[in-house]
This record gives sequence, structure tokens and C-alpha cells, in this order.
Amino acid sequence: MKKAGKKEVNEKDKYLLDFNQEFTIKTSIFHNLNLTIFEALVKYLKEEKNFNFHEISILLNRDERNIWTVYSNSLKKINKKNG
Repeated sequence: MKKAGKKEVNEKDKYLLDFNQEFTIKTSIFHNLNLTIFEALVKYLKEEKNFNFHEISILLNRDERNIWTVYSNSLKKINKKNG
């Protein structure tokens, strides 16, 4: 196993993400003042870039359960605003 920050990455995981791969993030995702920057980023990676929670957790060096919670909270905030 290799280390990626504080998390260990299985050999299988290193093929899921290419940490040298570059991608852009639209700054417009941060215009929703109802979401925190972290919530907006997680929501964008999940919905627009089609990353799964595991991939986002490795990329952002956070626990997968935390990423799920942040994403869930962002959906609740959006639904609350629209509903």
C-alpha cells in the first residue's frame, strides 16, 4: 500500500484516480450563498464530474463518511431553499 496524505491507498485505488490529472472547477459553483465552499465543491465533484464518495474522499483527504454527510447536507439545503 502507498500513502496519500494521511490515508492509505490500496493498489486498486491508485488506478481509480490519477492524481496528476488536471481538471477545471467552475467558479460559478461558489455563487450559491446557501452552501459552504466545501459543500459546493463536494456537490460539484459528485454531480458534474461524476466522482463517487470514495474518490472525493481521497482527492480531498477526508473520510468518506464525512463526504457523504456534506453532500447530504448540501442537498437538504438546496431542497429547503426550493421548497
